[in-house]
Amino acid sequence: MEQQDDEQSTSKAASASSETTTAETKRPKYTNHNGYLMPFGFPAQNFTSSLSYVPDRNDLFICTYPKCGTTLTQHIVYLLLNDGVPVQSNERLDKLFPHLEEVGSEYVREHAVQKSNYKLIKTHLVSLTSYQFTYYFRMDKPSQK
Repeated sequence: MEQQDDEQSTSKAASASSETTTAETKRPKYTNHNGYLMPFGFPAQNFTSSLSYVPDRNDLFICTYPKCGTTLTQHIVYLLLNDGVPVQSNERLDKLFPHLEEVGSEYVREHAVQKSNYKLIKTHLVSLTSYQFTYYFRMDKPSQK
């Protein structure tokens, strides 16, 4: 009986240990690059290039903290710029809004998509977007039924 209890507790401990290991491997990995925590796998030269990006007047940045609704914000902005028409199945969000830190400033300058006279850019570098902000919002008058 004691041996069976020991086997069960050993099995539970091994299971808990593997769950911890699995949870740890799912955590994002970062590397310190000149004082910035950069997601592991981003090309360092593109990240460095992004730090020197000089915004144009018609750049439209989606700037959020990582993992805090960036994709949702991109979809909302896309809908606003396209009269409510969603991203089509043959379009990719990462192509519509290139991620500055991942692809670098040259790619953004040459390939960023223009929608409604705006160049769409995704970034998590708040320091780049502190030049001038224009906020757009739309408020429809509620229908009186």
